[in-house]
Amino acid sequence: MNTVPTGIPDFQMLMKSTRAAEDAGQYKQAYELLKRCEQMLATGHGNNAARRYVGAGLWRLAPLWWANLQHDGICLRRCQAKDADFFQKCFADQQFCRQFNRQWPWPGKLPEALAKHGKLPPIQSRQLMWVVEFGSLGAIGVASLSSIDMENRRVELAIGFPGEVPPSVGKDHLDDASLCFGDDAVQQGLCLRLRGQPAGPAQCASPGVCA
Repeated sequence: MNTVPTGIPDFQMLMKSTRAAEDAGQYKQAYELLKRCEQMLATGHGNNAARRYVGAGLWRLAPLWWANLQHDGICLRRCQAKDADFFQKCFADQQFCRQFNRQWPWPGKLPEALAKHGKLPPIQSRQLMWVVEFGSLGAIGVASLSSIDMENRRVELAIGFPGEVPPSVGKDHLDDASLCFGDDAVQQGLCLRLRGQPAGPAQCASPGVCA
């Protein structure tokens, strides 16, 4: 792990605690510590290296990566162990595989892999998997962010549905389900749009705009 010299003992200890929390998988705690680091930077502590480290960490561990995204009945949530049967169903469906345009993501025991992946920061795993849910129907599809480009704030979005989209999920629900991450997301250049007939990857090319 690279060190970030600052010349301020208290600040150095806070940075050390931040790195330790992230290494231990305590991402929420690490994010809160990074926010404290950011406040200290604003009062003259630290140096340019520390500012770069804190800025990258705040993006890497932003709560939005773990948030449920909801719009007009559609919800995207991180994958969990309980989704194993649904993932098996999806990847056994050839139409889904053509739409989703992704290889089977995990070897080994699927429930454990889904549980682990659902907790990791997507910048670390290089991919984010969501289950697409709609109202009382529950899981109806899978969405993925991949090719996450931190420098240019770009991601590749893929969405797939096994079988037919349920009739109660109208075209308007899918066309208008612009699932954005709020003000922070605009700054980070992430905006997701579910389209009526998803047919492969879409590019999110600039802040707040989906191509």
